[in-house]
Amino acid sequence: MSITNIIKDPQTNWKYILIVLVLAVLVGGGILGWQYWSGREVPVPTPTPTPTPLEGKSTEKQKSYIKVISPSDGEKWIAGKIYDVVWESNGIGKVVIYFGWESTDHPAGGEEPVTEEIMANKGKFSLTIPSNILPYDSYQICVKEAFEWIKLSDKISVPKERAYAGDCMDGYLTIVWENRPTPFIDIISPKDGDNLKANERYDIVWESQGVDNVGIYASGGPVPGGWDHNDIVYNIAATQGKYSWEVPSSYLTRGSYELYIMESRDRDSWPYPAIIDTIRINVIE
Repeated sequence: MSITNIIKDPQTNWKYILIVLVLAVLVGGGILGWQYWSGREVPVPTPTPTPTPLEGKSTEKQKSYIKVISPSDGEKWIAGKIYDVVWESNGIGKVVIYFGWESTDHPAGGEEPVTEEIMANKGKFSLTIPSNILPYDSYQICVKEAFEWIKLSDKISVPKERAYAGDCMDGYLTIVWENRPTPFIDIISPKDGDNLKANERYDIVWESQGVDNVGIYASGGPVPGGWDHNDIVYNIAATQGKYSWEVPSSYLTRGSYELYIMESRDRDSWPYPAIIDTIRINVIE
């Protein structure tokens, strides 16, 4: 139907007029809306920041740890006096203090516990240094988490297998004697590198100071399943200064032995390097 006919008969063709008006409104509104939105920036939502440990509670559980604060490297303690061992810790119930040393000059070494279990949150323990401990410059203090024990029977308990926290002081601690001469043992005879004949008798001679009793030993070194260690004599008076020894023929098997004289002491005493002197001897026919 043409526009002319619609105008001539508006009552008959009212519906066509209505359709045209609706289409005009929709098209006009779409054009205006496009012009408005095309010239406007669309806002981007700002993310909520994750709180740091200072701003809110951390969701991660803090790790258990121990940190030794005192003593520190280079400190000098006097035998027989009392000193504080200080530490920090987190997540630890009880601790034990260990005492030890590092050295290549002594046949024994390591560390041993020297206190009972202590509540970790105390953070400090006053430690009495034994008066007879050897003056030495490479001691260490360690603080370690106490073992959890599993009871196997009325008489037997074993530590629970798990990781235990612990820390040792930075560096080394020196312990000295106050107003006392430093103890020593010095082997006079035989001389280092001497040849000793099997089945013959020799005098082992030494000088000493600050030592009550000594033991004399011969070591051939490691062997399968253990160590070739021989007690010549144990716990004799250091002031004796001499011991007569017949060289066993069995020593011919290895030939070369380390002969040493070492102080004898209570096996339950604190772990510390022994007062000792060592030479090398050769056993020949």
